[in-house]
Amino acid sequence: AFIALNTSHLTDGLAIDVAKSAVCKTPIEIIHVAIAGEAGGHPRVLVRAAPMSEVTLVERFVSLDDDASMTNAVTEIIATGGAHVRHAQLIAPGTKANHKGHIGARLGRDSQLNSHIFSLGGALARTDLHVRLAEPGATCKLDGLYLARDAEQLDHYVQMDHASPHTRSEAYYK
Repeated sequence: AFIALNTSHLTDGLAIDVAKSAVCKTPIEIIHVAIAGEAGGHPRVLVRAAPMSEVTLVERFVSLDDDASMTNAVTEIIATGGAHVRHAQLIAPGTKANHKGHIGARLGRDSQLNSHIFSLGGALARTDLHVRLAEPGATCKLDGLYLARDAEQLDHYVQMDHASPHTRSEAYYK
């Protein structure tokens, strides 16, 4: 439902296409800023990594102040033919902010995803991570850290779909 809500209210979108065999040596950083009093932000990011490419994407979610706000973010990652994607999210909104994030990844033959999610606050922050290891040789390593204070509720939901044989995954959350 939240992905459909993001799609219907999409006003901020970014598509990143990494060409075949391209190596992005400098990380791409996106800073998503929640603004109090607005109906909610619905940012969307699409990363398409062509065969044998490498890219690092860093997303930061922050608030301008400590007032109530809502972010409903979607990040999609498609890696094919030996591509290597490193993705990190730092979720550090204000203490009254709500954050709902969805990360969906589809990994093709011999592709790799290294994902790191750091949830460091918010009244309620949930990140859903769905990885589909669609072809042989696909691998993913998923790490997460959450640090809640007082009445904050931070949640990570991870689903890995080994849709093809000879795929590998690791997950480590604390």
